[in-house]
Amino acid sequence: MPNILRTALVTDHGSADQIAALLAMHSRTLHRRLAASGTSFRELVEETRFAIARQMLADTDTDVSRVASVLNCADSSAVTRAFRRWSGTTPAAWRNEQSPLSRRRLPSHRWVRWLRH
Repeated sequence: MPNILRTALVTDHGSADQIAALLAMHSRTLHRRLAASGTSFRELVEETRFAIARQMLADTDTDVSRVASVLNCADSSAVTRAFRRWSGTTPAAWRNEQSPLSRRRLPSHRWVRWLRH
């Protein structure tokens, strides 16, 4: 499900109803099964959004406003607040703490184009 959710979130098709339909089940069944596994749809969405944001920050030179756009957030301050909640630090500080190897970033337009397809 992580790959399905990741793709669905970046293509703006990430609601519980839409994901459940992709999995050929009712959204209530999806919620029940996730609860039985000790998680929730909301938690999976947050984890996936955090993973997308980390990958974009580590692998591209894109700015936070582009991350906000891909994550369907209102603006860059919403991403900054969420990133701080997820990691305890800001996106800029997190990016600066990455290893020198991860600083070799792809141009952001390639990443976003690939992510959207």
